[in-house]
Amino acid sequence: MKASNKITQSSDLFDLSEVEFHDVFQRAKKITWNRFKNKRSFFNPLYISNVCFADCPYCGFRVSNNYITRRTLNLAEVQQETDALTKRKVSNIKVLAGDYKHSKYVKMVSRNIQAIRENTKVKWVGIEVASLDESEYEILLESGVQSVTVFQETYDESIYYQLHKSGAHKGDFEYRLNSQERAIRAGINQVGFGVLLGIGDWRNDVLAMWDHANRISNLFPNSKLEFSFPRLKPSIGQSKSCQREFVTDFELLNIILMTRLQFPSSNLVITGRESLELIQKLLPIVNIIGYAGTTEVGGYSLEKKGSSQFDLKFESSLEEFRAILDSLKYEIH
Repeated sequence: MKASNKITQSSDLFDLSEVEFHDVFQRAKKITWNRFKNKRSFFNPLYISNVCFADCPYCGFRVSNNYITRRTLNLAEVQQETDALTKRKVSNIKVLAGDYKHSKYVKMVSRNIQAIRENTKVKWVGIEVASLDESEYEILLESGVQSVTVFQETYDESIYYQLHKSGAHKGDFEYRLNSQERAIRAGINQVGFGVLLGIGDWRNDVLAMWDHANRISNLFPNSKLEFSFPRLKPSIGQSKSCQREFVTDFELLNIILMTRLQFPSSNLVITGRESLELIQKLLPIVNIIGYAGTTEVGGYSLEKKGSSQFDLKFESSLEEFRAILDSLKYEIH
């Protein structure tokens, strides 16, 4: 899964003319079709805790945010949430939790993953939680985790340390940077990458993300790589000063197209952070889709919910979105 040699990795490659954009789009579309045909994976996030010791200024879960309701679900509540997702015909779940890493944290995540695996017909379970040690990833692998996603947020160390001054490991740039390697060494073969677009120089961040992914691919040629492209979204208690740049729709399209050309066989993810119109434009390019989920703890079924991580606004229901996919002849699994 090595990067294509057809593109020189410099920030200029994102500055496409209209003619160049059309050409790149068609190339990326052909690559995606050759690799994935019309098959698309669909997932929803499942937030099991918004307790967090980190104080990232862009995140609603930040420890200093006193405006939100904190919750950590128990096993019965996680089961209820998973049952609700099953009723929605969602069989791929990404489990998320705030970063409060201590002795109980890994046990909490592990027990919930195991319960989801034992009591439901979920096909795939990934995690997006705190950065962990290799031995802790081994525990989660045994519980049934199939994928680990860790957003580096920004690859600019100076900006990283300005934004991440607390947290069990969030304040350690190198430890977070090596999370994917530890996960693979623990036996979890699918790993995800991402930067929070807007908190740093997004061009340099995307190029650095590619370099990071190439390093992992060279170390572990059989690993499966996944890329997400989250743009900064508003949340309660967020510090507005953390956004340095605004990434436009056109720029986001360019980022995703170029990533497909660089990593032709990798998974590319688009979620309900983005508008329905933009998601439809990207359907020929991405192969993993998240839509109509929730970033609230207990948001699918519980009356007493924990507050959300950031705001999502959906322009159609899950049923309507599925109908759109069906009309476009995509096979969802």
